[in-house]
Parts: sequence; C-alpha cells; structure tokens
Amino acid sequence: MRDYKKIVLSTMPRSGTTFLFQFISALAGFKPVEPRFTGGHFPEPPEWDPYKFDKTYLEINDHEMITAHYGLNDDMFSMVNSPDVLPIYLYRDPRDAGVSAMLYIKNVLKHHCLHDLFNEISESEALLFMLCGGVINVEDKNGKKTHVVHDGMKYFCEMAYPWIDNPLIAKIRYEDLTVDPVNTIISSFNNVDVFISEEDVATVEKKLNFSTVAEGRAKGVEDKKSHFRKGIIGDYKNHFIDIHYSMCKYRLGDDLIKLGYEQDYNW
Repeated sequence: MRDYKKIVLSTMPRSGTTFLFQFISALAGFKPVEPRFTGGHFPEPPEWDPYKFDKTYLEINDHEMITAHYGLNDDMFSMVNSPDVLPIYLYRDPRDAGVSAMLYIKNVLKHHCLHDLFNEISESEALLFMLCGGVINVEDKNGKKTHVVHDGMKYFCEMAYPWIDNPLIAKIRYEDLTVDPVNTIISSFNNVDVFISEEDVATVEKKLNFSTVAEGRAKGVEDKKSHFRKGIIGDYKNHFIDIHYSMCKYRLGDDLIKLGYEQDYNW
C-alpha cells in the first residue's frame, strides 16, 4: 500500500462495517480506533445522529484507522483530501440495510431513540418506519417533551452520495464484498491508485470471513442479537410485504436507481 499514515472508513449503517473495519486494519497493520459515540451513546433530542457531532477522526494518530457512519462534512472533506489519509466508503442496498437496522435497533440498541417505539409495534410496522421515517415524541434530559424527526433510510442514502461521487475515495459495495472480498478490495483500492497483492488480501480473508467473525455460524443462519446477524444479500425479500414494496418505491425508488440496485420501479 502507498505510504498512507491514517485510514478513515465511513459506512452506511448495517453494511458490514465491523467486518470491513477488522479486515482493513489487519491488512494495513493499523490500530483500530473506535469513535467516542460508540457503545449506545446518542445526542440529546431533537438530534439523534451521534456521528454528526463526533470528531474523534480528527484526533487519530499515524498508523491508526477509524470507522463510523460519518457524513462528508467540511472537516471530513479536508481530511479526505489529505495525501496522508486513505478514505474508504462502504454501502449496501438500502432495503437490506433497513431490515438489518430495524432488527438491530429493536433487539440490541436500547439507547437508540427508536428502540422503545420498535418494541411497542410489530417488526413489519417497525420496518416501514425504518424505510420511510417519521416523527416520534421523546423527552430530553430534563424531562421536557420534544420530538425527533427521523428520515429513515433516505437519510443514509443522501449521506452516501458525496462519498460515492468523490474520486479520491475507495468505494466498496457490501454485495461485492460478500461474494468476492479479495478481488473487491483489490479493485476498489486500485481505483484510487492503491496497489496491494492478492496474496496479502487472501491471507487476511482466510482469518476473517463471516464464519470466523460470527463465531462459526454460516451465512444465512440468523442471530438477531449479533452484530453479524445473517450476512446474506436480498434478505429484504424475506421481510417485505406489499406495503413495504409500495412505500419503499415511493420513498427510496430514485435512490435505488441512483445507487445501482434497480433500473426502474418495476421490481
């Protein structure tokens, strides 16, 4: 790899973040650094996205790597343009990401602003919210009534475009990473003039794959409380009913086309 001193990995939520973080840090030999907001910490309402405020990436040292669901704000844009930084962006079909996010919030993220709501309603209803967004009533730290506006997966699609459109950033699709991690990573890095050997990537892949990070589970064997829940492509088809298809096309139809997951609305 070129003599990069730092690596920043930003991702769409529930797109294989932890797996790729471990993979790239092992490949590069960089120390993984967690953002301060990791671990169930969220900002005060009406804000809900902790990574709008987290600035840990500005403090990482040489030979360190950080990952989070960061937007490409001014500080991050300056970092991305530094010749010492290798920026990577990982994204996924928003339909699959939405299913995985809903289940993770419902079953694991107790501090998330949507956790209580998702546990009061059915998985089908929670999925509809995750896809389309909505407004929920909450209390701030002083017990004052307020509300949170959550844009659902549209929020994360809009966040993805500046990363994907920037030619300096190595882009990786979850679907490609799942099918062929070795060639996907090599190709993505080659596109930003970073050249690594197939042997080096394959060596890491033998130690880090879905089965090893999921403690022996095979792809498709679900654990709703695991960070590595299921690891398959197209799982949304196992959860969508007619209303999900209809509202997803209405809310995310253009995004699915722009991100390359559909050609039109006829799916």
